[in-house]
Amino acid sequence: MSITPLSQVRPRIYTYTICVRISRVWEFHGKNDDDAIKHLDLVVIDQKGTAMYAEVPPEAISALRPQLQENKGRVWQFKNIDIDNAKQSYKPVRAMYMIRLHPKTASRDVIGRITALSDPTMFSTNSGAIRMKRLIHLMDLRGNKIEVSLWGPRAEEFPGEQIFRASEKNHIIAIFVGTSVKSYGGSTPFLSGTAACRWYINLPEINEINAFYASIGEHSQPTQKLHIQTMNEMQSKIEQKSLLEMKSIDPFEDLTKRFECTITVTRISDNESWCYQGCTKCNTSTRYEGNSYICKQGHISSQMTNRYKISLYGTDGTCELEFMLFDERGTSLIGKTADRLIRQNNRSELPPQRYQQ
Repeated sequence: MSITPLSQVRPRIYTYTICVRISRVWEFHGKNDDDAIKHLDLVVIDQKGTAMYAEVPPEAISALRPQLQENKGRVWQFKNIDIDNAKQSYKPVRAMYMIRLHPKTASRDVIGRITALSDPTMFSTNSGAIRMKRLIHLMDLRGNKIEVSLWGPRAEEFPGEQIFRASEKNHIIAIFVGTSVKSYGGSTPFLSGTAACRWYINLPEINEINAFYASIGEHSQPTQKLHIQTMNEMQSKIEQKSLLEMKSIDPFEDLTKRFECTITVTRISDNESWCYQGCTKCNTSTRYEGNSYICKQGHISSQMTNRYKISLYGTDGTCELEFMLFDERGTSLIGKTADRLIRQNNRSELPPQRYQQ
């Protein structure tokens, strides 16, 4: 992956990857500090000492803000950025250009000492998809724990056994590249690594690893073993219920419980839309106002994405209930995304006729 110095970036080129430290972070509210935040502002500095102003628009703040902290000891890598001419009315640093970040810029490098590690394990996600997962705990120089989840082939390719052995004698310092920031249901954000993720472990030619190593004590501690629940363990905790029994469940008292029932799909609702315009940040439904899409969580964006919301009816012989099939499951069942299906078919078919069989 090629790193471009800030001195060489230019507008209308969208393939840059920059490696910087964050020098300053502040909010801009306009003329009145009590008004809503208009954008988040940064000053970033690369390895050659070139400084540049960066701006985060409102629709990207919730995704990027938890990670954009002033920390002189941490190096960040940004890709999918926009370069624009610097504002004439406001220049916190002397530079011809400025950086504009957006929701798709939610990717970064993270450096830390590997303190704990799991084996790769088949895992059932909240959406029901089955994927290989490996969990890694890092600790930065301030003692903050950073959780990294590797998925699919990257979970299997990570050299876990080598790290366990090497950690008996040395600290294991790693840089992870190309991870995305995730958070579900208000949980603590973590880093998710899929096909784009790469790592660099104890490489002496990387200055950041050398600097990190020099800042911690010589006494090392072996990497601890983490445990991820296997599918069999998760399955053993899922209670079998009939649809009639599930119908009487109190969703507030049993919010964290999981139940299983085998049903036969009897029909697809013919008076419900099979997709909706979803927020690019949190996937909730949006409304179009002016030139922007606004979701129920308050995120504002110039774009939206069509997502499945298919209403099905099914029975197990005890009763018939309605089910909602959302985006990931819909894509898995139909074999293409809702956006692609809309482009290829008449949207008035709910859903397209050939998928109702």
